[in-house]
Amino acid sequence: DVWMDSIERFVGIDSSEAMINCAEQILDELPKNKRPASTELLRYLAPEQPNTHADLVVSAFALSELPSDALRKTTVETLWQNTKDTLVLIDRGTPNASRIISEARDLLLGLSSQASGDSPTVEIGELRVPTAVHTVAPFPNELGDPSNETPVWMHFSQRVQRPTFTMRTKHSLSNIEDVHYSYVVMRRGPRPAYPQAVPSAKVDLDKARAHPDLYLPLGSPRKPLEQLVSEAFHWPRIIAPPIKRKGHVVADVCTPDGQIQRWTFTKTHDKQAYRDARKASWGDLFPHQPKATALRSYVKPLEALSPEAKQKLNRKQRRSMMEFDE
Repeated sequence: DVWMDSIERFVGIDSSEAMINCAEQILDELPKNKRPASTELLRYLAPEQPNTHADLVVSAFALSELPSDALRKTTVETLWQNTKDTLVLIDRGTPNASRIISEARDLLLGLSSQASGDSPTVEIGELRVPTAVHTVAPFPNELGDPSNETPVWMHFSQRVQRPTFTMRTKHSLSNIEDVHYSYVVMRRGPRPAYPQAVPSAKVDLDKARAHPDLYLPLGSPRKPLEQLVSEAFHWPRIIAPPIKRKGHVVADVCTPDGQIQRWTFTKTHDKQAYRDARKASWGDLFPHQPKATALRSYVKPLEALSPEAKQKLNRKQRRSMMEFDE
């Protein structure tokens, strides 16, 4: 419904013959005006297979099902070789799947740095595309995953409505389910530069209410859409459910400088930031600066510590870390 008018060609790939047949049945039942102009369904994707290059390539819940890291590496490289613009990798919200997504991102960043030294562009199909790459989401940078070597992992949640047959299969009385997932969106080209700030002053609330298209509810002027789009590439992302208390909101964010920080927003510090923080959700970008900033420190699991570090732990610390592991 969103992109159907602009999709010229669609290529679906699945190793399961049953899934291919299911996709063909769905396409047959679609109205003619809802079908892509050209559709092709394949059982596998060869590295040098022609006519498979696309502007948008999506791999959903497939990498974690591959049996080895070597096969996953080959698959990610093949997907990237067929990507003209944007590659989306989605997988389960488990620690192992999050690690796989993070390693795929590191692989693409490494391929970009190697290729950039040889040539600023590479030929894909009939086009010359940039060898540089940047992360669109969820990381606001091209640095390493800050959740590595910590008890947490980069994942998010989405509430979905279960169909009736799924409720019967899972013997569930609720048609609501919170699905956890890990993902990364990589795009060719360098990260857009942060636009220069234009000084602006607040107006009184009556004027703001009279011109809602020009001002925010608390009087701050609205920024042009083009400026917001460029700035959003540098905004931190909320990586856990915000803690909303009376008079303040606490959020863990991944910052553009590659850190996980805990930010606090209070009503007395900035009303607009506090108002937006109360409406923010897990996974959102957040444009405001906090009143207080602190590095989010996580306790490493006991098994991750070196033997020397384990010897320095007292009995209380060792007991608490063992309880954490459980």
